[in-house]
Amino acid sequence: MLRNSLGTPPPLIPSKHKDLHPQMAELASSPTEKTTLSARVKNLWHRLIALESSPRAIALGTSVGIFVAFSPTVGLHMLLAAALATALRANPIPAAAMAWITNPITIAPIFTLTYKIGIVFWTPRSHLGVEEQLKRLLYQLTHRSETLSVTDSLHEIMRLGSDFLMPLLIGGAMLGLALAALSYPIVLWAVVRARQSIAWKRYLRTQHRKE
Repeated sequence: MLRNSLGTPPPLIPSKHKDLHPQMAELASSPTEKTTLSARVKNLWHRLIALESSPRAIALGTSVGIFVAFSPTVGLHMLLAAALATALRANPIPAAAMAWITNPITIAPIFTLTYKIGIVFWTPRSHLGVEEQLKRLLYQLTHRSETLSVTDSLHEIMRLGSDFLMPLLIGGAMLGLALAALSYPIVLWAVVRARQSIAWKRYLRTQHRKE
């Protein structure tokens, strides 16, 4: 732990992070003229660490959202992610946000990848027409996303039958679980380090004002 002539710093991760929240919230809401992707990601990151929640709850919520995002429950991703995160005592906000990994832009490559992973473990009774049905489904979900309701989206998937659904479910579960497990320790470490850094900078500024 860092020390200097100014004294001994307070604990790096204060209880419940309530004393860190005002400063982190200020960072997250500070205006910026940048509209680049990196600026938006940085702003979202500031909002994430500003949540009044433990690093574990934020990391777990992120992992839950990633896992649900790869399921074929199109239209219900955010609701399911938030509900599952709440049940697991994780933060539902990052869960709902990460559920948007699957969106009209990314759904085609994600569904194609999860289907191909799934057929390794579940062999369809017949491959005839399945690939064409997959292409038609992805076209519907990609180009008609604004007009399709949640019910319509789920109906489009269900009507393809088990030859399509089972590989999609298995592939999505395996890929989602792997990425969720990988993201948890990374997000946990990043949130802890970010909050430690903010706490230390606040402490140094406080000591400087006392001089």
